[in-house]
Amino acid sequence: MKYFKLMLVTFLALVLLDFLWFGFIAHQLYHEEYGSLFRMANGTMAVNYFSAFIVYILMSIGIICFVLKHAKKNCMQGFLYGGIFGLVLYGVFNFTNFALISGFSLKIAIIDTLWGMAVCALVGAWAAWFA
Repeated sequence: MKYFKLMLVTFLALVLLDFLWFGFIAHQLYHEEYGSLFRMANGTMAVNYFSAFIVYILMSIGIICFVLKHAKKNCMQGFLYGGIFGLVLYGVFNFTNFALISGFSLKIAIIDTLWGMAVCALVGAWAAWFA
């Protein structure tokens, strides 16, 4: 039951932070760079919620298995290892896309990788505290 609660808390924190990021903070930036690539319905982004659910489950598993193992219930360690995890996770995704996809922006690759570091660091610290 402990791992279920930890999974739920981590999942919800990731969803909330990404909602704030994509919905408000960086919304315009992503639309300027990739607006034509987004799934759209009635003038708004139409998220594939099944895929998003899988992404957040996988990220939660990664934070629980790789970050918390090293954090040992220490929030600062959770923040540090979460940031490293985010750098690797988002960095591989973004720079692979930059290497292979025509029109994938270096600007977005850098910004999104920094966002990945930040969100995983924050959620890593939160998960370490909650654990």
